[in-house]
Amino acid sequence: MLSRTLSLVCFLSLLLIACGGGADSPGGYGGLSRSLTPTRTAGSDRGLVTLAGAVSGDMSLDNVICAPRGATIIISLAGKVGDTQYGIQINSVDTGAFLFATPRPADKAALVLLSDQSVTKGAVPRWAAGFQDSPGKGALAIAQDHSGSIDADLEGSEGTKGSVHVRGQWKCPTGPTPIPDTPTPAPGS
Repeated sequence: MLSRTLSLVCFLSLLLIACGGGADSPGGYGGLSRSLTPTRTAGSDRGLVTLAGAVSGDMSLDNVICAPRGATIIISLAGKVGDTQYGIQINSVDTGAFLFATPRPADKAALVLLSDQSVTKGAVPRWAAGFQDSPGKGALAIAQDHSGSIDADLEGSEGTKGSVHVRGQWKCPTGPTPIPDTPTPAPGS
């Protein structure tokens, strides 16, 4: 159930971005950023996340990717704990504060997924919060620039043992810095 829900959320998020459901759409963010190019934080000012429980250690963020402001907020954090690469995906339709394990309307909900990105075959160890079958506990805050902080317990998915407490913060870039090697449409196309 978690994988179907996550797949649907990812598909809808990508569909909203690809179809222009962003800054120019009704109800979307009306700020200055109208680019559909994700941005990446450069330098050492990305943030730090600490994990405790089934996965324990500091996750120095090697990569922070933030989708442009628009109808859907997509944030991707990546880094290593020891020698293992992990990723944290955060998805919401709004900025602000989110409490997990409390009923929230769909337009005020947030989803968080932590996964072991070193697994290439078989079931991928995953922990989540904000889903119906794994609500988690704790809080998440997303600022207008999509930077934020988290202090939450994520529940293990099927076949994953234990829970993981995630605490830390990340910083998204403040300008339209495109990810290198990302194709951008030519003017007038």
